[in-house]
Amino acid sequence: MFLDPDDYLELNACEICLINIKDNNLLQFGFKKNENSEIDLIYPKMKDYKEFKKYISYFYFTPWNLCSLMIKRDFFCKKIQNFDYKFIYAEDMLVYISLINEKMIFIKDCLYNYIIHESSISKENNEKYNTYLANLDFTLSMIEKMDLSKNILRYYSYFIKMNIYQFLYKSHKISYLKYKFFKKKEKFKKICYILLFKISRLRRYR
Repeated sequence: MFLDPDDYLELNACEICLINIKDNNLLQFGFKKNENSEIDLIYPKMKDYKEFKKYISYFYFTPWNLCSLMIKRDFFCKKIQNFDYKFIYAEDMLVYISLINEKMIFIKDCLYNYIIHESSISKENNEKYNTYLANLDFTLSMIEKMDLSKNILRYYSYFIKMNIYQFLYKSHKISYLKYKFFKKKEKFKKICYILLFKISRLRRYR
């Protein structure tokens, strides 16, 4: 499990996770996002890997925060042993994707309290945008080499590319018109992928 110094776990978090993880490699639970005393509950809406694949095939958002995971140590070390890259952005997503496997389960209990301080929000500038872009490019290149199903790859690639276009625009590397065009192109591809998935399901149940 992961814990930032500014955050805290519910008192019974470890007990609940240990009871539920059983012989699985990974358990994902919910968390409470506390920003300016406004609390949002963010939790997975699926139960297992099968539902997870179905959920993301519809491009429903699923959190990839590492703070809401309990992971078997040996499994975790094996999966990340080849990561040798300094991140300041998108590291959670890359590690999370590398941990996706058939022995993962989900519970809705919100056991982690994620505190966002106004002073901790980073000021953005072109230098940081360039670093963000490099991190996103690296993440995209890494997941394309992973042994993932097409639906999983398409789902995470979509969010990475949308972030890339955003930072390209913010750093004045592309115009506003190009930014809007790239976003619409990715959204159109997303709609096509969802339709293809729906058609494949209909054929399967005929």
